[in-house]
Amino acid sequence: MKNSLYLVLFSLVFLFVSCEQETMTRDLTDADQFERIYTPTPVTSLNSWAGYDLLVLSSGNEIFSWKPSALRKGSKMLVRYEALFGVENETYAGKSDAALLSVKTADEEGVDTLLTLSHSNIDKIASSAGIGADQIGTLSWKVRAYCGMDSSLSNPTGYFKVLRPATTAGIKSLNLNVPVPYYIDKENKVHYITIK
Repeated sequence: MKNSLYLVLFSLVFLFVSCEQETMTRDLTDADQFERIYTPTPVTSLNSWAGYDLLVLSSGNEIFSWKPSALRKGSKMLVRYEALFGVENETYAGKSDAALLSVKTADEEGVDTLLTLSHSNIDKIASSAGIGADQIGTLSWKVRAYCGMDSSLSNPTGYFKVLRPATTAGIKSLNLNVPVPYYIDKENKVHYITIK
């Protein structure tokens, strides 16, 4: 009995040692073994804040939205989005261009097709664009769709006018339920109307 146990054990060891291990190796230079990553198609439509609308900064949030980038048929790529804010009539497609003021990742870690931005963040962007307190200036924005290292900028550029309050503290203290009457003259100066 002892001999047969040794014989079975020896046979099993011989079987495992003598079998040639087959390993599957991937040729990392063969592109056919991997799903190809395509540059995402550019966003073709901005749904909000694209037509020189006036944004009076207060204490709220604004939503910048766009239509999603089109995917190639059968592609499983995950496209992420960023909104790029700049100055009107300036190009900021290049990384080193000074006209690019701010880059904000879209909601849901870049996967969503909208960006919720607080008025205080928009005020910081407007300030870095040189728009003074109690002044109106125009900002532009684009959407960058990217997948990995490949990216594309939206074909349309959105433009919106920003009215900054007299002080940055005004953004936190403005009561949204009570509208402040004002008018804007030909030189884009803001005049508040006091009601007695």
